[in-house]
Amino acid sequence: MDRRFRRRPAPGARAPVRRVAALLLIFFVWGWALGPGALGFGAGSARAEEGRPSDGGRERPVVVLGADLAPADRQAVLERLGAGPDDRRLTVTNAEERALLAGRFPPSVIGTRAISSVRVVPREAGAGLSLELINITGVAPEIYRQALLTAGVRDASVRIVAPYPVSGTAALVGLFKAYEAAEGAGLSPERKAAALDEFAVAERLGEHHDPKQVAALLGALKEALAAGGLRTPAEIEAAVKQEAARLGLELTESDLAAVRDLVERLRAVNIDWERLKAELRAVTEATRAWLDEPATQSLLAKVGSFLKSLWQALVGLWDRWLNAPAASA
Repeated sequence: MDRRFRRRPAPGARAPVRRVAALLLIFFVWGWALGPGALGFGAGSARAEEGRPSDGGRERPVVVLGADLAPADRQAVLERLGAGPDDRRLTVTNAEERALLAGRFPPSVIGTRAISSVRVVPREAGAGLSLELINITGVAPEIYRQALLTAGVRDASVRIVAPYPVSGTAALVGLFKAYEAAEGAGLSPERKAAALDEFAVAERLGEHHDPKQVAALLGALKEALAAGGLRTPAEIEAAVKQEAARLGLELTESDLAAVRDLVERLRAVNIDWERLKAELRAVTEATRAWLDEPATQSLLAKVGSFLKSLWQALVGLWDRWLNAPAASA
């Protein structure tokens, strides 16, 4: 077409393009501010197959799906779990949840449907326990890890996924089921019961305390058990108070009694604490290091202010861009 007769864009014709560009800018900068993986790229798929064992003596990966997943959610969960065509697939029901968790968790936490799902990949002996949670709101990863070590879960890559935020109790039951299927052997019922008790106490404390601090408290007490200490109820109570004070946890009398009773139950269980010592120390030291970092102390206070300022700046930029006069062609 002759350039003399080419139509010029109307003054507001570029506004939709500007809106799209501005929205994309806000989306990506906001995702950057929230950290790696906030936009759903990268981190998840790279870890899905980590730790797949090289030896053929152990079972293949096992996926346990919540029985009440909707068909569309089921496929999305399988993808986020990193499930492969050769994985063994099982299900976990709400009835199984209730059979294992009733009396430890309130009915409102257990719910009426089994949604959360889990994938367990066996790893080489000594490789340790790798854990990732997606859309699990009930308990922090550190608490999950502590309870799994108590149950005897080791040398495995574990990913727990739900299609939307849920408590994760179905996956907790499904995890034991998956691990036992992957290993070809059952976990000790006594240790599973102790782990569930630990999980329940941690979940309760996590409602009004920082979950990382709760995990650090329980980890330190289990380290003391592994070192051969805490032989009497008086020693246990003194240790709970001392460690809670060190971490800045203000425990109520009810909290104190719950933790003390839990440690007494753990002490009575037949657990090879010496064997667990290295893994317990790794978990608790990582948690303590995070808590002790000066950046951590101010992070939570600053992050809200930072994101608010960032958002206001981006909105201001967007408004100026949208209201700018369109350039002539």
